[in-house]
Amino acid sequence: MDRLKEIEHYIFKEYQSFWKRYYWLGKALFRNLVNKYSQMPYLEVFMTTQCNLSCEKSSNLIPQLKNKTHFSADETISNIENMLRLVKYIYRLKLHGGEVFLHPELVKIIDYVSKHKRIVSVRIATNGSIIPSESVLKALSGSKIVVQISDYEVSSAKTPKLIDRLEEYQIKYVLLKNREWRDMGDFSPRESNRFAECSIKRCTSMLKNDLYVCSRAAMALQEHEISESYHFNITGLSHTEFRFALSRLYNIPNEACSHCDGDTLYAKLIPAGKQVGK
Repeated sequence: MDRLKEIEHYIFKEYQSFWKRYYWLGKALFRNLVNKYSQMPYLEVFMTTQCNLSCEKSSNLIPQLKNKTHFSADETISNIENMLRLVKYIYRLKLHGGEVFLHPELVKIIDYVSKHKRIVSVRIATNGSIIPSESVLKALSGSKIVVQISDYEVSSAKTPKLIDRLEEYQIKYVLLKNREWRDMGDFSPRESNRFAECSIKRCTSMLKNDLYVCSRAAMALQEHEISESYHFNITGLSHTEFRFALSRLYNIPNEACSHCDGDTLYAKLIPAGKQVGK
């Protein structure tokens, strides 16, 4: 999928109005013609690696991390600002974890991303088991942010209560029902690189100021040393250097993909959100 097609995908998922869709698509087309990499279709930003669940076969490998932490609101905002120094628009920003609703400074981050005109749409990912605080609900109320709820069996008792609160505060949400995961396996070497066949190889993830081909690669490389596995730091890059580094990230098979079955036919379908030891 080329860059403009990716942008179109996120615009059409976000807007129902014909005029809003084609207003943003026209802007994207102009930007695409002027400067191929002046816009980011999709970006995941890690806010926290802390989680209240321990999901077996988690694609992000969060349960396996030795050191879990929240990244401060100031650091998270600074990282996004660094990205916006290099791109004109981010069309879909996903605030990622861990469990985002555990973050103690979430309100400050919500206020920033919801008001930024160059961030077109925002998703917050949650496992559905946390009811946000009153201050978080008020910050989300009426904003452009959409809460993306994973419908896991372990959190099914609390998810209806969460939805009631979101509707009470007129907060947009989507419930991802009847989802299955792909078992991406451990981080041992594979007989072949899965990059070309993987559907999530452009799920660009930012951990601090480093960009990774996907969130699994971002997490895996915190625990495993693979010196050839490509990722890059955006701090101080020129626009030309950034375009070159991003093109390499998207087009050259990543060594992390030689240690993962990815979202490919190599990975078996498994129940989503099954807890370790259950």
